[in-house]
Amino acid sequence: MLKSYSFYSDNVNQGKIALLKSKAILIRDFKNLVSSFIFNTYMNEKMYLLKKLSRIEIQKQCKSLKPKGISERMYNAAILEVITIYNNRRSTCKRPFKKAIFFSKLTFSNTNVLPSSQHESIIGRNTNNNSSNQYFIKLSSITDKHGEMLNIPIKVSKKYHGLIEEYNTSESEGRQFFTSYTVQFISKNKIRFILTRELNDVLEFQ
Repeated sequence: MLKSYSFYSDNVNQGKIALLKSKAILIRDFKNLVSSFIFNTYMNEKMYLLKKLSRIEIQKQCKSLKPKGISERMYNAAILEVITIYNNRRSTCKRPFKKAIFFSKLTFSNTNVLPSSQHESIIGRNTNNNSSNQYFIKLSSITDKHGEMLNIPIKVSKKYHGLIEEYNTSESEGRQFFTSYTVQFISKNKIRFILTRELNDVLEFQ
């Protein structure tokens, strides 16, 4: 059984916060563009009850709206989120919407891609002995100003999170492993990461 878990990071370096927020703003604005396109194209009387929105169809139609600075996986994840919300609301509302769905929160989903030569977990052990956080989130698809993978220190609870090694891939392809995650901004310098792992009967931490 899969279950989602939250990891928090306090007092994050402001440069890293700014970098993550810049991605979140790009995604938020892009989701609103996609939402407007769906509303104007599919939410009229003629199209509304015709069929559910197709992810593949919308991805093709919105290709020209894709902003620079977001990966293909971030692009696909954003479109899927918009489509899912529209389809869910349509299942309970049988009349065309009066206005497009608007996204205001700074939150985004992405996928970590790591080669098999590295540990496939998205979580790594922090070697900085001066840090109060023993682990960090590895965001392979987002790089800092030096071109290095962005690492964000996180708080880990032995009792709550269980085996770190289980926060690894839900899919693999050749020599690469993929792990999906969601980023939410809780406050000025606090970030929430949501990861999913296979839940075992016994939780252990090594």
